[in-house]
Order: sequence, then structure tokens, then C-alpha cells
Amino acid sequence: MTNGFEDKKFEEADAKLSSYLDTLDNPKADKKDQQKIICIEYPNVYKHEYLPALLKLTDAEPKEKLLNDLKLTTDYYSEKLGIVCE
Repeated sequence: MTNGFEDKKFEEADAKLSSYLDTLDNPKADKKDQQKIICIEYPNVYKHEYLPALLKLTDAEPKEKLLNDLKLTTDYYSEKLGIVCE
């Protein structure tokens, strides 16, 4: 059984991630903003907000697969935008 609080946390995290992806997909976006998103913000929100809420709400994918999805996403955008995280 899910509760409204977890649903809300998941929706908020999902909205943040979608907003980050919009910035990463925007060719006019500031490169510094994109680097901050890829290297810091997206992974932090994914690991500390999105993932815990998703795991509480569903029996979705195993945590390892979800973390691999994060790596695939950040690797894709790093390569696409020519951004290297330090």
C-alpha cells in the first residue's frame, strides 16, 4: 500500500529529473549549468530522492538496475555534450 507522502516525494523528484533533462536537451542551455546537472544535481536527486521513493512505492527494478540506469543516463549526456565530471 502506498501513501500520499511517498507519492508526493516521488512526483517531486521525478519533476526535478524531468526539468534537468529538459536543460540537458536544450542546445541553448548554459554549459556550466549542464555540467552541474550531469555531475552533481541529477545523480544526487536520483540517488537520494527519486530512487528511495520509487523503491518504497513499487517492486520496480532491482536497485542495482536502477543505479545502472542512472549511469547510462549520465554517460549518455556526458558524451553527447562533451562534459567530463571530475
